[in-house]
Amino acid sequence: MNIKNLLFVSVLTLLLSTPAMASDWQAIGVHVTLLEATYMPQQVTFRVDANAGNCTAGAYWLIWNGHYADPPANAKAVYALLLAAQLSGKTINIWGNNKKVGPGPDPSHPFGGGNVESCEVVAIHLQ
Repeated sequence: MNIKNLLFVSVLTLLLSTPAMASDWQAIGVHVTLLEATYMPQQVTFRVDANAGNCTAGAYWLIWNGHYADPPANAKAVYALLLAAQLSGKTINIWGNNKKVGPGPDPSHPFGGGNVESCEVVAIHLQ
């Protein structure tokens, strides 16, 4: 096998093994620091211990809006995954968009956060 073919096979293998997701950013190996259940089952609101795109760690809410055919069931599954990660201390990988999806919890929210903008999450993997 010549170098050109070897290079082609290597690149093709890399492309096929990488998840294809339309997102602006990724945060790999982060811990869930706060999980909010108030807005269930319409959305899952949470925070992680690292920056996620334009969202600073601990300062912004990350929001999963249940993008599929049955959004409430999807949101429940995502909530369960995030809860398992938080309770076990395992890390997650998240992908999202820099687009802001609206205000987070109001200023009187018991966990803080005020009326901050929130970032959209489009994929979550438990490590």
